[in-house]
Amino acid sequence: MLVFNLSVDFELGWGELNRLAYDDLFLRRVMDGRLQTPAVLEELGRAGVPSTWGVVGSCCCGSFEELQAAAPAAFQTLEPQIRSLMARRPDYRDALFSRDLVSLISQAPRIELASHGFMHLLPSGLRSGVLNEDVRASARVLHELCGKPVESFIPPQNYHWPDSAFAGSTIRYVRHTPNVLSFPYSDPRLAAKFARLWNDLLRPVRHGGTGALLLFLRIDRGQRLWSAQLALIRRLLSSAEGSLYCFTHPHNLDTPPVLRRFAQFCEVVAEAQSHGRITFGRFLRQVPGSAASLATG
Repeated sequence: MLVFNLSVDFELGWGELNRLAYDDLFLRRVMDGRLQTPAVLEELGRAGVPSTWGVVGSCCCGSFEELQAAAPAAFQTLEPQIRSLMARRPDYRDALFSRDLVSLISQAPRIELASHGFMHLLPSGLRSGVLNEDVRASARVLHELCGKPVESFIPPQNYHWPDSAFAGSTIRYVRHTPNVLSFPYSDPRLAAKFARLWNDLLRPVRHGGTGALLLFLRIDRGQRLWSAQLALIRRLLSSAEGSLYCFTHPHNLDTPPVLRRFAQFCEVVAEAQSHGRITFGRFLRQVPGSAASLATG
């Protein structure tokens, strides 16, 4: 039987602040994805598909002063980009903050609210103390919102985060960050992008010796690519063992046609569940010592 998990990386514009400041099309996709999110929740509920939503903690806030107070070192790493965004986008708040929408997500049935970091930091070149502050701030604000411990973490852009980043937090489970054809999944180079296409459309790479697969849903890349990937997902759900993790972002679900494809995906997953081919589970990697840390608060 296959262990399945769908994760949605909910970050609004935090994942690409520079792009948000200069790219009008990307800004529109972020805003349209935000508008479509309630419909995405409805499709998941209609099909009965559980999911993990990794939320950037800053989305729960309402001002930059609030961010700075919650995680001053993390804020400082992105302050120049934030100031540039403020200067170029007077409506930046709508693209970065949405406590009501995060609350709606947290209250939806069969959804686990997880951390996607507090400010969507990338760990390269940052001290572990900064990363730890970011993780703990995210878990804290999300816990205050949803009223239960936040135990799962989705690494921004699938970069590997050291275990020290999770010390003293409630995080226990981390979505794995595989290598694809010798490239890190987060590698921005063109060759790595082609490797990810191979992984997502033709032959997914099993992570280490665990049998875990990771697919980015190509829902918004055209009907032909989506049909090819949906056929691959059907095969995996009917015949594979190990674990399958699929993920997407709200800005990849920004139009009604794309939402109809997402409904197709949910139906395929629900069908596999009804035939007893899959079970739903948490992320593969568990932080060492996390159970003891959680028990002691």
